[in-house]
Amino acid sequence: LQFYKSNNRFYADVSIDGDLIASLPVEDVLDGIIDEALGVDEKASAVDNEQAAVNGFSGDPDEGSSEHECAYVERSVLFTQTASDMAPVNEKAVLESIKSKIHLRTPRADPAVPDFNVHTSNKISNYFEAGIDARMFPHLFPFGRGYTNERGRRVPVSKLQCCRLYCSLSSRRFAQDRYFVMVSFDRFGLDRGFINSNFSTKVRPSMHTPVAKISHDDMRKGLENQDSRRFGRTPKNKFVNKAVGALLRSVECSSSFVWGSNAERRMHRREAFATADRFGQPSLFVTITPNVDGTITLAYLAGGIQVKSLFDVQYLKHMPDKATMQQLAMNDNMASATLFDRSIEAFIKVVVGFDKSTGRPRKTGGLFGHVKAYFGMVETQGRGTLHLHLLVWVHGAPRSTSEYEARFQTDLNYEAMVLKYSEGIVSNSLPIDLLQTRCKTCEHADPKYEALDPPLTAFEKPRRSEGVLPKEPIMAKCGHCNTMVSSQHLVRQALLHSRPKVWPVELPKLSQSAIDKYLDEEAAFLKSTAGKKYDPERAHDHMRSSFQAYLEGTVHMESNVDYQELLAGARANLEESNTASNTYVAPDKDPFCLDPIYRELSSMPFGPNETRLPDETVLFVIATLASVLQVHWWSHCASCFKQSRNTRAAQMCRYLFPRARVEVGRIGTSAILLVRKLGEEYINGYSDVILRAFKCNHDIQIMIGGAEMAERIYYACKYTTKDQQKVECRTALALAAFDTRIQRELSTAESGEALSDEVKCRRRLASHMFNMTRKQEVAGPL
Repeated sequence: LQFYKSNNRFYADVSIDGDLIASLPVEDVLDGIIDEALGVDEKASAVDNEQAAVNGFSGDPDEGSSEHECAYVERSVLFTQTASDMAPVNEKAVLESIKSKIHLRTPRADPAVPDFNVHTSNKISNYFEAGIDARMFPHLFPFGRGYTNERGRRVPVSKLQCCRLYCSLSSRRFAQDRYFVMVSFDRFGLDRGFINSNFSTKVRPSMHTPVAKISHDDMRKGLENQDSRRFGRTPKNKFVNKAVGALLRSVECSSSFVWGSNAERRMHRREAFATADRFGQPSLFVTITPNVDGTITLAYLAGGIQVKSLFDVQYLKHMPDKATMQQLAMNDNMASATLFDRSIEAFIKVVVGFDKSTGRPRKTGGLFGHVKAYFGMVETQGRGTLHLHLLVWVHGAPRSTSEYEARFQTDLNYEAMVLKYSEGIVSNSLPIDLLQTRCKTCEHADPKYEALDPPLTAFEKPRRSEGVLPKEPIMAKCGHCNTMVSSQHLVRQALLHSRPKVWPVELPKLSQSAIDKYLDEEAAFLKSTAGKKYDPERAHDHMRSSFQAYLEGTVHMESNVDYQELLAGARANLEESNTASNTYVAPDKDPFCLDPIYRELSSMPFGPNETRLPDETVLFVIATLASVLQVHWWSHCASCFKQSRNTRAAQMCRYLFPRARVEVGRIGTSAILLVRKLGEEYINGYSDVILRAFKCNHDIQIMIGGAEMAERIYYACKYTTKDQQKVECRTALALAAFDTRIQRELSTAESGEALSDEVKCRRRLASHMFNMTRKQEVAGPL
């Protein structure tokens, strides 16, 4: 405080009370400031444990049962009103006033009953005034200079660009600060919304007086009609004040400028349908979830490992474990966002084949062929990471269902062409033969398995039976000893059979000319990404030693006797845990997910050495990644049991896993059915190229078909831009905000201040917009 008082102008008038400071507790948070509900059930962590891994695993089999529901834990920090926003405050008075406002309560005896404790907070400073971030974060701006909206700069700088620069600094002190990124995001998003609401009021003077005269009853009728239209019903009220409609449309427009809001996503939905109107029906619906919280690249960007380049990772004695990497991702949203952005940029450029810099498709095309256009939206998933939904329009695909049916009837080879294209970009099968591994029970030299129909319980959420954990559903039996086995057992048995005895496998030696060629390609890549700052000699020398050792394969991060013994022990553990039908275990505790080889394959970035692997090793790598990243967990997850058209009730998996086996690919009425054999009922469609390059969960759906396919295409266009924030009482919230604004107008009038219709209109619009967007939850990387 003495330093800030001497060097920071914002603290020049602060009075320092030494006795008060000495009496404060050691902890940062005073007792009673945070109100917690105690007595929470010890199994609270098991409730709603959806998306514990990339492909959405569930938690305990009893997840969601009423006996394990827990109370809501509310945490609220209270602030107090000061005499002036800029006036110095007396700390002791603030603390005393805070303590007097805390509502102490005793937790209810039954923790399953929600108990809400509502607090209100008052303004202590203007959120948008200059210097607010310098006063909120004095440890980041100790001299009171350099904050984002500083007006004394000789060269004007955009607040947004200034914040982005601070978050990208190598010191990471801004990016890894606990609140700076969150507060900046909130300020800039609201700033955009308020600017647009003010602009909407200025350019439409005709709406000032009508909006200023809207009553509570008028607003209620307008909101009820809006809800009716949202659910496809006839408007409840026939005669509604037209000014209400104009106000609600302006609120929707202003809310669309607030980052992360539902209105923003609805605005982009129009772009999706406009693109479909121009190019016809989309050909592909693609979802990709880049691995940004379990990869060594994230640890490198977040400063968790100290290496000069990712090629030096091979010299690490110990890789960070999964928990450490997830903690790094949570503490550095900037690193997670950077890795996500780079992954998506590479995906769009190489896989989709679209150049964002020119806004045109690449001449060389991509993995899906030559595309005409694409539309994508980023979405948050349960564990706080991001994934991308893409609609892709492929050149040569039918523009409509009628055009598809015409081609299908006139060209006898058209179905075969579509199937060949589909099989070239997506597969439902593992590259290793699941039915050629010997039965673990009889070990017959000629393996023979008979397929069984999946039981109905396989589509349902497994439950404990008399305290016994559920087991994997039986899907096949041995033709020699009649041993009943699950599909998961067949996959595990095939993986163990193809598993290399020594890892890493020996790579073919490279000549010096081949090494120089790799070095030149890497240097050219660095030049293309570094721009004007590129120093060819420095970059080449800096990279040569580590990259050459990497290519020669002479050093590996754990290529020693201890590591080989670890792998031998892991194999023995995998053999022992592979029963005919395993008992339920949490996905993150599954031995095959904890296998050291899988951890290395999934966490290490794709490198040139992976292009030199033997063919049998490549098949093992693809099968290992697909068996974890592309499998639908047999116990399902919470999102599987939402009501949908595919299922009769919410008790069945709406994704229809386990899927039906398909011996010969064909085009169905609403989907293209590719080959899916015994043991592959839980495999989700994937591309082996995307799996090896990005090492993440993804999904590719081919949207080429007849009339029933049109319904799926319409659903995909809406699903890509669906709301992220659930607002249960939209009408009640809007009416409450409107009534609050009316009360403030009356209080202002009683004080003798007269407000013009323009001011009333602007404030009503801004208040409505703020209250409809202030409750949103946005993941840190987004």
